[in-house]
Amino acid sequence: MNKKFQTYLDPKLDKNLRQYCAKSGKSISSVTNAAIRAYLDETTDTKLLFRRLDKHTRALAKANRDIQLMAEALSVFVKLWFAHTPRIPDNDKENAQRYAAQRYEQFCDYVATQISGGHYFVDDLVQDSPISEDELDAAREDKP
Repeated sequence: MNKKFQTYLDPKLDKNLRQYCAKSGKSISSVTNAAIRAYLDETTDTKLLFRRLDKHTRALAKANRDIQLMAEALSVFVKLWFAHTPRIPDNDKENAQRYAAQRYEQFCDYVATQISGGHYFVDDLVQDSPISEDELDAAREDKP
């Protein structure tokens, strides 16, 4: 047997509930039963969605940090390069361009080797959080 339950709703919520019930043809009782059941049983995907959103937020923050580090590293390199690289006389430019092309190929090969080996420049600069993703999830679930 169903028990009578009486509660107070703010006027806007009451209006929205009544409009929803009128449009859907459902009773206020059935809608509130379903809403309370879903809330108590946690049958919605809200918790899962927030956990995934949190993971994406952390991944985005890490990517942003990595981009900032790479931009700063490039900036420092360019400043040093301009400070320590003399201008090339016109009669030496052809040889310099050939040599630059060879050095650039070596650079590309080196970068490809580093990446294929799973080593990234950013890993040398920054340590990730000392806590794992699973530990973070467990800590979030323990919160009231």
